[in-house]
Amino acid sequence: MKPIRVAVFDVDGTLIPHTSLEILFSRWLLRKRVLGIPQLIAYLEHVFYGLREDVTEAIRRNKFYLRGIPINRLKAEIPDFYQHSVRPRLAGEVTEKMRHLKEDGLTILLLSGSLTLLLENFKQDLPVDDVVGCQLETRKGVATGRIRGIHPYGRDKVKAFRLWAGQRQIDWNGSWAFGDRWSDRHLLRLFGHCVVVNPGHALRRWAFQHSCEIIETEEPK
Repeated sequence: MKPIRVAVFDVDGTLIPHTSLEILFSRWLLRKRVLGIPQLIAYLEHVFYGLREDVTEAIRRNKFYLRGIPINRLKAEIPDFYQHSVRPRLAGEVTEKMRHLKEDGLTILLLSGSLTLLLENFKQDLPVDDVVGCQLETRKGVATGRIRGIHPYGRDKVKAFRLWAGQRQIDWNGSWAFGDRWSDRHLLRLFGHCVVVNPGHALRRWAFQHSCEIIETEEPK
């Protein structure tokens, strides 16, 4: 089997700089009155119980703001949400790199802790071959607020990528990874080429040490 070259793109803060998909989505759902007091209470309760463990991870894994909402109701909101709240925020510098890498024959993968059902929409505008995200648990077609499987964040992004790779042979030196957070370094260091977007001080220093390209983007107007 011939090794494949892959370009792995983070989404929150990278493909859409300065924010995250789920922050934008929760705001959208509030405006559309899909979210209400029960979802807010469920979210805060889960954060509270997470305080006795890893609060950062508890918050990132917390999808309880969606608890009790039919999955079909969420899916019905996504096309307009993507068009009005996501598409205008795409980082032109990053999407241009993606298109160049696709033209060069690389497989384009979105790897993010955001919901998979949101990530799929990027295929409308971008040459994305596959997505790996957070799987929302449902019961009888209704969101429970929990997730299934790995939450692709930090070191678990590496696990998620290796699960995706499976039996594929990866050309590690010929592949690329894009990220914006200090926690992304675990994935970035795997590949021959790395790019960081709007890095903080620690990641910027790490990027210089590892010869990563740095992209700076402007705040959306």
